[in-house]
Amino acid sequence: MTRILSYNILVGATRRVDPLTRMIQTAQPDIVGLVEATNPRVVEELAQRLEMHYVMSAYPRHVQDWQMALLSRLPIVYTKTHFCSDALTKPVLEVAVEESSGRQLTIFVTHLSAAFSHGWAGDAIRRREVREIIRIMAAKQGTPHLIMGDFNSLAPGDPFKASALLRYVIQSDQRYRQNPYAMVGHPHLNFVVPPPLRILNPLLRAIPRSRLLCTLFDGAASLYAPRGCISLLRKAVTWIVFG
Repeated sequence: MTRILSYNILVGATRRVDPLTRMIQTAQPDIVGLVEATNPRVVEELAQRLEMHYVMSAYPRHVQDWQMALLSRLPIVYTKTHFCSDALTKPVLEVAVEESSGRQLTIFVTHLSAAFSHGWAGDAIRRREVREIIRIMAAKQGTPHLIMGDFNSLAPGDPFKASALLRYVIQSDQRYRQNPYAMVGHPHLNFVVPPPLRILNPLLRAIPRSRLLCTLFDGAASLYAPRGCISLLRKAVTWIVFG
């Protein structure tokens, strides 16, 4: 059985190679999909330490592009990058590996848009991306393939404790206002709140301090948080690894 791990390493993980190595070693995966692999040196170092092959999405315009990468103990047969377009906000990395049985397995590593400050938490943008990815994966219909990565989404049926998430965002927002550069990659209020609703930011900061407001907020947010793109993927594919 091929063991697979998906991990968003957050803006390159430049100073976190040691803990990342230990975590991956503990999981003992055959394949690791890395999202936000913005530092090629980190990917190369991880591959060397773990004695794995590696590949990254091709031709980033600059080192901080939101890249995808894949580590593999299995032989890599080919790799291909599907570049950003009107439908894709980030590249999709396609990699085929050869399993021990001789079977070829194709992996697609993706990072769907967050865009939480857009209408319905950016669901329309992620739906557009998913439709394009499904079109790309159609070429592999009838052969073993999977999609993995960071979907920035809830699946139908997933519980959503919005007040706990809001508490975390507010804490991040406080640190962001003190030092924005130290909080790159972390959410803050203006990142997740649509511009017309930012007048409510003082109320949002008060919600975690009230049990009643938390209960009301959890109920309202469960209706607002869309789950459409995961539904599209579930209808289209049978093997999905969520990150």
